Amino acid sequence: MLARNSADVIVVGAGVIGVACAYHAARSGLRVTVLGRGPVAGGTTGVGEGNLLVSEPLPRVVRRKV
Repeated sequence: MLARNSADVIVVGAGVIGVACAYHAARSGLRVTVLGRGPVAGGTTGVGEGNLLVSEPLPRVVRRKV
């Protein structure tokens, strides 16, 4: 019979960012499970770089005369 494991937090991705998040969650007392398809910090971390891409244009500002 398989034992059931439980976690407070599940981190998907074992790159540098995922492992850092898991580390800090564990340091705060949470039970953490990290899921990754390769070695820790050995994936596409360098490609992702944690950047945000905004794909929508900024809203137009409509100014009305008062």
